[in-house]
Amino acid sequence: MLVVLSDLHFVEEKSYYLEDVKKPITFSHNLSARQFRRLAIRLADEVKQNGVDHLDIVLAGDIFDLHRTAMWFTDNPTGERPYLPAAPDAVNNKLEALLLRIIEEIASNPQVSESLAQFRLWADGRYQDSKGNEQTFPVPVTLHHILGNHDRMGNATPAIRAAIRRHLGLPNSSKPFERVLIFEREQTLVRHGQEYDKYNFAHDYSASDQYIPVHLPDSQYADPAFGDFVTIDIASRLPYEFMQYHGETAVANSSLLRSLYFRLLEFDDLRPMSAMFNYFMHMPDVWFKEEEMWNAITPVLIRMLEALHDDPFLHHWLKVYDKRWQLDVIDLVQTFLKLKGWRKTGLPMGAIEAISDKALASMHNKLGVETYAMREEGVKNGRFRFIVAGHTHNPQISLIAHTSTGEQYYIDTGTWRHRILVTPDFKGFGRVKAITYVTIYGDSENLAKSIIPLRAASFDYWSGITERWDAEETAVTGL
Repeated sequence: MLVVLSDLHFVEEKSYYLEDVKKPITFSHNLSARQFRRLAIRLADEVKQNGVDHLDIVLAGDIFDLHRTAMWFTDNPTGERPYLPAAPDAVNNKLEALLLRIIEEIASNPQVSESLAQFRLWADGRYQDSKGNEQTFPVPVTLHHILGNHDRMGNATPAIRAAIRRHLGLPNSSKPFERVLIFEREQTLVRHGQEYDKYNFAHDYSASDQYIPVHLPDSQYADPAFGDFVTIDIASRLPYEFMQYHGETAVANSSLLRSLYFRLLEFDDLRPMSAMFNYFMHMPDVWFKEEEMWNAITPVLIRMLEALHDDPFLHHWLKVYDKRWQLDVIDLVQTFLKLKGWRKTGLPMGAIEAISDKALASMHNKLGVETYAMREEGVKNGRFRFIVAGHTHNPQISLIAHTSTGEQYYIDTGTWRHRILVTPDFKGFGRVKAITYVTIYGDSENLAKSIIPLRAASFDYWSGITERWDAEETAVTGL
C-alpha cells in the first residue's frame, strides 16, 4: 500500500513575529500534528482490512520550506541567496550555514516539532493512537522523502541532507534525496510536480509535442528557477520591508497596517500569484479605502524596486520568458525596470492594475498540469496507471488516458496548509485549511472494498477543507 502526501510547507515563523509591542502579532502557517496522528490511525486500520503486507509513505516534496522566511534578510549580513545549483561545489560555507539555521528554526517550531516526531515514529514503524499511546503498525513501514522546489537546496550539501534526514527519522546516507519514485506494484510514478511548471523548474516542458522522460537530468533539479526569486525576494521580502518601512509600533497599533501585514504574511499561499494586486487592494469595503491601502503599500514596493531592479537573476529570467516580436506583460516590466519609471511617476494605481489584469487574462492560455502528465513517457508506454504529484496546492484527479489495458490518471496531492481561495472575478479572497492525500493499492490489496478479485492497482483519494473563524481575527485580516 502506497500513501502520498506533499506540500506540507513547514516554515520558520518567528522572524515575522511582533512580540515587543502592546498588541503582539504572531501567525501560524504550520498545521497541527493532530492531523498526522489521525492519518496514521486511519492507515493502520486500512492496512489491517485490506491484505496489505507493506506500507510505503511518501513525503512528496516541499516539506521543509527553505524559502519562506525573513531570515534571508534578518540573519544574512552577506546577502546570500540560493540562486545557484544545489551542489556542494556551488554552495559556499555562509550559504550552507544559513540553510542549516533555517532548517533548525523550522524544526524548533512547536507545531512542526510535534509533526516531525510523528514522522520519526512512522519511519520506525510506529504511530500514536487516539489516546497518545505508541502502537506498532501491523506491517513494515518505509518512509520516503523527495524534494520539491521550495526545498530544492535540501540536496545542496551532505550536512544539509543529514539535518533533514535526522529530523524525519530517515537512515543516514551520503546519497542525494530522490527526485522521483517508482512503485511498480502500485503502477505509480510519484513526482513533486514542479517539473510541470516552467516558472519553478529549470527546464520548460510546456511544448505540446515534448515527451517527459521518467528520469530527468540531475541538473534540471539542481538548478534554480524563477520561482525561487518570487518566493524569497518578493513574497518573503514584502512583509519584512513593510515592517522596516512602517515600524513595529505603527503596524501593531494601526488597523490598516496590521491588516495589510497579515495579508503580506499569507501572500505566498495565494493562487494564482498573479492576483497579487487584487489581493492587496480588495479587502471588504467596510474596512479601508483603496487609496489608503495603496498609499501604505506603495513606498514599500518602491523600496523593493530600488533594491531589486538591476538584479541579474531577475533579468535573466525575464529575458527567458520574453516572447520576441510580441508585446506582453514581460515587455512592460522590462521597460519599467530599465527606465526606473517609479522614480518619475511613482506607482500609479491605475497602471499597476492594468498590468495585473493583463497578467490574469493570460492565465486562460496556461496549460493545465494534466496536459503535462499526459505526455509522461510512462503513460505513453503503459507502464504507469497513476501519475501522482503535488506542487499546485490544488487537489485534482484527471483522466489522462484510456486504452484497452485500462484507465490512467493524474492525481494532484494538493497541500497540507492554508489555501487562499479566490472568487471568479479575482476580487474576493478567503483562507481555509486544506488536507489531501492518496492511497494506492497493489493488485492483491484493497480486498475489503471489492466484491471481485482485482487485477490492477486501485486508489482512494481523500481531500478535505476546513476553517473556523475567529471574530476578532476576521475583523483584523478581512479574511
